[in-house]
Formats: sequence, structure tokens, C-alpha cells
Amino acid sequence: LEARATRPPVDLVLAMPLPRKLQDSLLASVTMLGVDRLLITNGAKVDHSLMGFHLFRNSRKLEQNMRPGLEQSGETYLPRVSLHRRLDRLLEDLARWPDCTSEDLRFTSRSSTVLEPYSPLPSTPHAEAQPESRLLLVAHPHSASKQRDGAGEEWSSSMYPTTKSFSQLHWPRESKGCAKRIVLAIGPERGWQEPDELDLFLEHGFQPVSLAPSIGPLRTELALSALVSRAHEKVSLGE
Repeated sequence: LEARATRPPVDLVLAMPLPRKLQDSLLASVTMLGVDRLLITNGAKVDHSLMGFHLFRNSRKLEQNMRPGLEQSGETYLPRVSLHRRLDRLLEDLARWPDCTSEDLRFTSRSSTVLEPYSPLPSTPHAEAQPESRLLLVAHPHSASKQRDGAGEEWSSSMYPTTKSFSQLHWPRESKGCAKRIVLAIGPERGWQEPDELDLFLEHGFQPVSLAPSIGPLRTELALSALVSRAHEKVSLGE
């Protein structure tokens, strides 16, 4: 296999899905779509016991579940997978992730287990990263009903910044001359916990994004395919 000329320009933060779904389809889908980093994270609506799933203790098995995606798409890049037990720390680390105004291009997380593929395919060396301009996006449907928080206070998603479609998003002004990258966060099928987790994303620079006003919550595999595809389109258009 020939090496990819560049790393894929999309990184995916994914709330830990059901293990069977992750193993049977999601890992192959992520590989097929072209994702650089797959950051699997815990969350309020995630069964915490899933974070010890046996697949994460076997990098060879992890790669076996990714390879069908390579075969289907002709892709030659295996995503770098890491497991994050605390969403808050992951977002803190991502907020410090160097962009095109930074000199240090390394990324490390204090709360992760890194799972490199057992026998990595040829790829661009990770140390040769170039300055990048990033969009931090959290998938959040336009429509959300009013709910009550733990104190019994009513709140609504209208309290948050307007969820945008990809065409309404704009790259940072300093992005001229920089490679572009999107970090996309997709929550559990029941969504990120509101308001706590959504607040956390917004505090760390993420913007809410959705496919369209008429499209509500989707199953993980459908949301992943549609949103990652739109992210690649956004990068390629450069708008």
C-alpha cells in the first residue's frame, strides 16, 4: 500500500458506543471515512463499565476491526485510537491543542490510554505535523424540548448559541496559509447531557453543528457517516 500524502483532516471525539456496534461496524466506518484521531470518551450517558471493553486491551484485534474499512474504501491510513475516561480533561487538552498560532504541535492527554494499531500501515510520520487552523464542533440537533435540571429549574436549548449547519460555519481569521482541520464530537444516541456536558463543550470553544433544522437525533452509525462526510467537504471547500 502506498502512503497517504497527508494525514486525514478530521479528528473524531466519540462517546463510547455499545461494544458490539463499535466492533461490528463503527471502527470500520471511521477508517473508511478517513479519520486521523479517534478519541473515544466517557460521558454522563455512557455506561462506565464499557470503558474496560476487552477490545481496548488488544491492539491486534482493534486493527482487525479497522481493516475492512481499508479494503472497502482503498484508504491507506489507520486512525490513531485513544480511550479517555474523563470528558472534561479531554476537552481541556483539546482546547490547548496547538493550532496555526502555536509553535508546539504535539498533543498529549492526561487521561487517555493510547491504542496504536498492531502493525501500522505506511503513513505520514506523526512528528511532521504542519500548523493547522481548527474548527471545534459538537453535534447537537436543532430541536430540543424543554427539560428540568437537577435543581428543578426549567431550561431550553434556546439558551445556547444557535446550532449551525456546516455551510454557516467560518474558519478562524488567522487560518490563511494554514492547513485546515475539524475536530468533531458525536455523543451517545441519547445525546450529550444537557445542560452540563453541552456547557462544557461551549466553554472549551466548540460550536454546535447539525445537518439541517429538520433532522433530529440519529443513530450513531448514521450520524457518524453523515457528519464526518460533511466535515471532509467543509475542509476541501476551504470556506
